[in-house]
Amino acid sequence: MFDTIKKIFLLLDDKQRFKLYLLQIFILAMAFFEVFTLSLIGPFFSIVNDPDFLKAGNFISQVYTLLDYKDPYNFIFNFGAFILFVLLLSSCLSMWTVWQISLYSQRIGADFSVVLYNYYLHRSWIFHSNTNSSYLIKQVANETSRVTGSIIFPIMQLISKLFVVLVILIFLIIVNPLPAVLGVSVFGLAYFVIFKIIRQRLSFNGTVVSLSAAERYKLLNEGFSGILDIKILKRYSYYVNKFRFESNRFALSQGANIALSQIPRFFIEFLAISAVICTLMFVAVGGSKEVENLLPIIAVYGFAGLKLLPYFQQIYANVSQIRSHYAAFESIEDDLYGALEEAGKDSSASIDLNESLEMDSVYFKYPGANYHALKNVSLKIKRPSFVAFVGESGSGKSTILKVILGLLKCNEGSFKIDGRSLTVNETINGAGNLGYVPQKVFLADDSIANNIAFGVPDSDIDVDKLNRSIKFAQLESFIESLPDGLMSHVGEDGVQLSGGQLQRIGIARALYHSPKILILDEATSALDTITERSIMASIKEFSNDMLVIAIAHRLSTVENCDEIFFMESGEVLDTGTFSDLLAKNAKFRRMALVDKD
Repeated sequence: MFDTIKKIFLLLDDKQRFKLYLLQIFILAMAFFEVFTLSLIGPFFSIVNDPDFLKAGNFISQVYTLLDYKDPYNFIFNFGAFILFVLLLSSCLSMWTVWQISLYSQRIGADFSVVLYNYYLHRSWIFHSNTNSSYLIKQVANETSRVTGSIIFPIMQLISKLFVVLVILIFLIIVNPLPAVLGVSVFGLAYFVIFKIIRQRLSFNGTVVSLSAAERYKLLNEGFSGILDIKILKRYSYYVNKFRFESNRFALSQGANIALSQIPRFFIEFLAISAVICTLMFVAVGGSKEVENLLPIIAVYGFAGLKLLPYFQQIYANVSQIRSHYAAFESIEDDLYGALEEAGKDSSASIDLNESLEMDSVYFKYPGANYHALKNVSLKIKRPSFVAFVGESGSGKSTILKVILGLLKCNEGSFKIDGRSLTVNETINGAGNLGYVPQKVFLADDSIANNIAFGVPDSDIDVDKLNRSIKFAQLESFIESLPDGLMSHVGEDGVQLSGGQLQRIGIARALYHSPKILILDEATSALDTITERSIMASIKEFSNDMLVIAIAHRLSTVENCDEIFFMESGEVLDTGTFSDLLAKNAKFRRMALVDKD
C-alpha cells in the first residue's frame, strides 16, 4: 500500500506535489473541526441532563460566567446553536475538501493519460508495428481511468479519513482510554482479518479485469475495422460470442470486487449495534444514577461512533479498491516512468536536405528476424531529381523508404544528408521537409480541408496552399461536386470515398507543405492508368526543386524517372534510367513485359 503511494508520488511534478501538500493542510483542518465538534457534545449533554453542571467550576461554567448569562436554558439554546454552526462549518469544509480531492485526483489521471498518449505517439515505428493499437487505447483510456478513480482518488480519501480517525481517536483516548482502545482494537482487527482473507481474491479479480478489458478493446477494434468482411462472411456470432465471454468475465470480476469491498460493513454494523445494546443493558442494570453519570460519555461515544464507523468502512473500502485495481497501475507503471525518462532526453531534430542523401554500406535487420532486410546498400540521390525503387515483393523497397523517412535506424553503415552522417536523434522527416503518400492513406473523421492540412489548426490553414495542392492532386472536380465542398466530412478512415479519391487526398496532403522530399509508396495504385499518368505529370511539374522518391509495382508509374534502383533480397542490384535497365537487366525486362500484359 505505502509502496503504491510512494510510486505515484514519484510520478508527480513539482506543481502537483505542492497542491498535494496544500490539500493536506485542509485535511488537517477538517480533522480539527471534527474533533472540536465532538469535544462540545459531552458538555452540551451534561448541561442538558443537569443545568447545575454550569456551577461545577469547569471550562463551560467559566464561559457561562464570562458571558454574563442569567438563565441556564438560554445558554443551553445558544450553546446548541453554536454547535450547529460549528457542524455547518465542518460540513462545508469537508465538502470543499472532498471537492478539491476529487478534482485533484481527476487532474492527475488526466495528466497521466496525456503523458501516456504523448509517450506512445513518440515511440518508434518498430514499437507500433509490434503493438496492437487496441492495447494502447486500453492503456490510455481504460487503465488510466481505473488508476484515477480506483487508486488515486481512494488514496486521497484514505489519507483524509486516516487523519480524521487518528485525531478523533486521540481525543477519545484522552476522554476515556479503555473504551476507545477496546473499540479500535475490535473494529480494526475485524477489518484487518477480513482484508487479509480476501486480498488475494481482490488482486486476482483486478488482473482479470485488466486482461478482459484489453481483449474487449481488441475485439471492438477488430469488429468495427473489419465490418466489411464480417458482413460479407456473416461472422457476427464469432465476434459477439467472444465479446460476450470477455464481458461476462469482466463483469463477474468487477462485481465481485465491488461486493467484497462493501459486504463487511454489515458485519461491522452488527458489532457496533451489539456493543451499544450491551452497554445500555449494563447501564440499565446499574440504575438511574448510573445512567445520569454515563449519559455524557455515551453521547460522546455515540456521536463519535456515527463519525467513525463510516470512516472505518470507507478506509476498508478504499484499501480494497486500491488492491483490486492495482493491476491497472502495474500495467502502465513502466510506461509512465519511461515517459519521465524520455522527457529528460533530447528530442529528435529534423534536418534540411539541400543537395543529396547517401547510404554507405547500410545493413538493417528487423528485431527477431534471422535475415537482413537491407544488405550492403550504397547509393547517392541528388536533389532535385525523380527516382524510384522497384523490385519484387520482399525485395526491401519499403524498408529502405522507412530508413529514409527516419522510421528505422540502420544497424550498420551510415545514412548521410548533404555529406554529413545523421546522429541517432536526427531525421529528415517533418512537415516542412517531407511529404509521404502511403498505399493506404489514413483519413481522420473530419473535413477534406482538415485532412489535407492534417494537424494544422483551422485558423492556421493556408487557403492558397490548400487550393494549389488540390489542383495538383486533381481533386477540383470531385470537391466541386460535393454539397459542402472542402468542408465535407469523409467519414471514419475515409469510408465514404473510393480508393482513388483517398489516394488523391493523400497526395494533396503531401504537397500542402511544399516539401523538399516527396515519397510515393504505391501512392497511385488505386488510380486508373490515365488518371495516374496525369497526376504523375502534375507532380513532375510541381517538383522543380523537389526530390521525389517512388515505389511502384506498376512500372509505367516510374517510366519517366531520372534514376531507378532495382532491388532484390535487400540489395540494390542495378541502377539506371528505365531504358538503361530494359537494355541491361533481364529481370527488370521481364517485370516490364508482365506490366504491359
